[in-house]
Amino acid sequence: MRTDLRDKFNQLFLPHSRYVLVSLLAVNLAVGVYLVSREQAPQQIVAPLPAIEPELRLVDAYATVDEARAAQPAVLKQAEMARECRVWGPQPSPEAFTELAIKLRSSGGFPEIVSTKVRGRAEYLVYVDHLDSRDNAKRAAQELEALKIENYLMTQADETPVVSVGVFSSEDRAQVHMQRVSDLGYEVVIEEMSRSQTIYNMTAHVFPDTQAYSSSISTCAMIAQG
Repeated sequence: MRTDLRDKFNQLFLPHSRYVLVSLLAVNLAVGVYLVSREQAPQQIVAPLPAIEPELRLVDAYATVDEARAAQPAVLKQAEMARECRVWGPQPSPEAFTELAIKLRSSGGFPEIVSTKVRGRAEYLVYVDHLDSRDNAKRAAQELEALKIENYLMTQADETPVVSVGVFSSEDRAQVHMQRVSDLGYEVVIEEMSRSQTIYNMTAHVFPDTQAYSSSISTCAMIAQG
């Protein structure tokens, strides 16, 4: 029976003994490498943390704060005194700003003339129309002159002759005069004549406490909105 057990042991373990031996050698080799590397590794030295000193404020720091507080009013005053872009005018010609422009240029205000075309006051022309020919226009002019109505011959854009009997700045006055001439048997017309003109403004950058500032009319935004 002992012989049978020996045979079974040999059948089970001997074929695998080579693999077991290799495994044991591998484990021993790994343990040896670990122990050698641990002995050769340098020990890490941990330096002690420095002691934390309490925060100190020097006397100069307080002096700096006081100086900054004292300088604040000066900074605010300088900000309040910043230049502003202002407008002068309007005037019918740029020469009207010559004297002021010289003063502003010398003080660094950078004056600039801005021209704007605007519609002027309308005028109303009263004239005798539908005269058909220049001879008829001359005859009507002589008749009106005899009636003490001032007039003069005109030629319209289409070469039609007419007799002007007056130019009025008020439409009401033009209506009254038209009725007077119409009562004499003439066909009278009123024509509104729109006129445009160019006006000039000047812009410059000035300080609020100057006389030039007080003589200005508005900010430069007025020109921009135009």
